[in-house]
This record gives sequence, C-alpha cells and structure tokens, in this order.
Amino acid sequence: MTPAQAYETYGSKAAAARAMNMPVSTFKDRLKRETPRARARSATVLSFPQLPDPREPIDKLIKRRTEHYNRQRAHKEAATWQQIKVSDNKPFGLALIGDPHLDDDGCAWPALLDDVAMLRDTEGLFAVNIGDSANNWVGRLARLFGNQETSQTSARQLVEWFLLHAGIRWAAVLLGNHDLWNEGGEIISRMCANAKVTIPVHEWAARVEFVFPNGANCRASLAHDFKGRSIYSTTHGPLREAIWHQDGAHLLAAGHIHYGGLQQVELPGGHAPWLVRVRGYKDHDHFALHNGFHEGQRFRSAVAIIDPNAPGHERCMLFPSIKQGAAVLTAMREGHATVRPIAERKAASRKRASSRRNRNRMAAA
Repeated sequence: MTPAQAYETYGSKAAAARAMNMPVSTFKDRLKRETPRARARSATVLSFPQLPDPREPIDKLIKRRTEHYNRQRAHKEAATWQQIKVSDNKPFGLALIGDPHLDDDGCAWPALLDDVAMLRDTEGLFAVNIGDSANNWVGRLARLFGNQETSQTSARQLVEWFLLHAGIRWAAVLLGNHDLWNEGGEIISRMCANAKVTIPVHEWAARVEFVFPNGANCRASLAHDFKGRSIYSTTHGPLREAIWHQDGAHLLAAGHIHYGGLQQVELPGGHAPWLVRVRGYKDHDHFALHNGFHEGQRFRSAVAIIDPNAPGHERCMLFPSIKQGAAVLTAMREGHATVRPIAERKAASRKRASSRRNRNRMAAA
C-alpha cells in the first residue's frame, strides 16, 4: 500500500502512519513526494501537431554556402590586377584625386573646381577617386553634422554631381572609411551602377593593370590607405607595400591622412615604382588642429602620365598637381602625332641606306 492509498483508506495522516508502522513525519514526507507524480498521472495531456522545420535542409544550406563562396572567390581573383585595355598607344594620364570631403565646410571648392575643369577638358586624362567623397558622419561623430552647413541630403547631392555629372572620366572609384559608414558604400555603388558610362567601384583598394595595343602595360596599386606610418616619410605606407609585395606595380597611391608627397625608389632587382600620397581638398581641419598635425598646401591631387612607348622603368611619370600633369600630358599627346612619324621615317631611311650598302658590297665582290 502506498502512502496515498493509506491516507485515502484511514482518513488521517496519523492513522495511516500507524497502519504503515512508520513515524508520522516520515509518512508525511513520502506522501508529499508521491502526490505530484499521482497528480501528473491524472493531469490533462496536450498533443501538439508536427510543424514543418523552418530551417533550410542542411544539404541545401551547405550547397548554397559553397556556391556563394565560389562566387566571392572568383570575383576577388578577377579583380586582382584587373586588366583595363587602352584603345591606343598615346601617352595616357591617370589623375589621383585626393579625399574630396565635398560637404565639409573646409572643402577647398575653388581649387576643386579648377581641377575638375582640367580633368573634364584634358584629352586622355582619366581619374581615380582615392576615397572619402563626403564626411558621412556615423555614431558619436554624427554630432558633427551640427557643426557643418551642409546637410546629409545635400552631401549626397554633391557626391552624385562629382561622380556622375562633373564630366570626369573615371578609371576607378575607391570607397574610403567615410564612404563605407552608414549606407554610404551601397549608395555610391548604386549611383555608379546607374551611370551611362561604366564607373568601377572598389572597396578600399584596387589593383589594376593598363594594357596597350603595343603590348606595354602599367600596373597601379591603389588604396585609400596602405598600412604603415613614419614621421620621416609621407609615402611610408606605399613604400612598405611595394617592398613587401614586389608585385611589379609601377605606381602605388594612397590618401586618407590629409597630407601628401611623391617619391620614386629603386627596389632590389631594378624595379623603380612611384609612391604617392595625395592630400585631398579638406582645409581648416579641426581634428588636425587639436592634435597638432601638419596641414599642407600641396599634393591635393597628382597626375601619373603613362607612356606605353617608353622603357618599363621610364613608363610612368608623376606630377604633383592636376594643372602641371594636364599640361605635360597635352604636350606629349600632341607631340605623339608628329614626333613618331618622323622617327619612323628616320628608321625607314636608315633601313634603305643599309640595304644600299649591302647591295654595293655584293656588287663590289
């Protein structure tokens, strides 16, 4: 007999305990432990329907993730030293546009508009936006919108004008840290995707190789910034990249830290890349003022002139301003149409003279 049955039979816990020959306290404890189980046996039971599993079947999930990885990998491999074909063998200009920060109150619009006009009007001059088209403040920095005249809506309007309607021929647009905050990177990518002319957009860095009809090439390793700083050299980051990777880049260019410089070095083996850091167009930088950083005046942007007719170590030339680079490029392209035919005629004349000498020697023999 169980304690519950004894309790039900004898009517009291004391009587039931005496009948089971056990102390009352022990009987009460056993009755207490037995009662929930008894109740559970008599409780109402609910039967739930079998619901479909909301999760994707594991085999399909693994297959989908594998396909996604393969797409990402294929894109990355294709984008590394992406080949861009140039239609002729004339000298070719690549303007490296420093951080614009178009909505900042310190954006040097007079200098920017002058450079935009030269970019628009100079034949054969293409451009790379090194990044940070607008401030695009985020997080605790969003409070800085209150310190600038331009709203976020107006800032995006300025970026759209700069990328799509200013007349600049873009070879690449990099997304810097400011561009990637909020939805900035997605907004700029969609702007450029809707452009009439293809505007390649790269997150942070791009490695491109310009290929000419005569077989010459020029490699440009471009990044919003490269790792590495030095108080002794503004181009330390690009130099570090060139030394570590030794990938044949003729040009390595960065921006980001709002001061600039140019340098050409010869690496072991004889390769001599150009190293560039462009300052950009943001003046009166409160962050630089409060932290004691130097605010330079030169190297807002730079121009690399690529001459596919020159030897490899002379193929790339750098100029510290759009104005200077545009002027030299124009002169070189104009000279290309006249100088090269003269050189070709001289070569043909030398060939004819050599043929005459050979015929004369044969006749004399």
